[in-house]
Amino acid sequence: MKSLYTSRLSNHLTEMFKYLRLVFNDYFVLALLFLIGGLGYSYSNLLKTLSGSEWWLMPLCIVVITLVEQLGNLATLVKEPDFVFLLPPRGSNVAIF
Repeated sequence: MKSLYTSRLSNHLTEMFKYLRLVFNDYFVLALLFLIGGLGYSYSNLLKTLSGSEWWLMPLCIVVITLVEQLGNLATLVKEPDFVFLLPPRGSNVAIF
């Protein structure tokens, strides 16, 4: 099972690295670094201004977190099962229903 997972992971990573090499060039990474830094700085300033006594903060946080969670996709390494791997070993007394 461990070798099956490592082979699927290595195949997935080599496929992703082919595209990431083209997408994340130096200037894009530099611009992304400044963008994330600016967003983090403005977010920290926003948190300093909130007092927590407003009634609308909790529903707003729930709505924002729910919307952010809907943006991404669940990424797994699950594929169709390997039928040879799932077969019981020879000589075993396992009944297949």
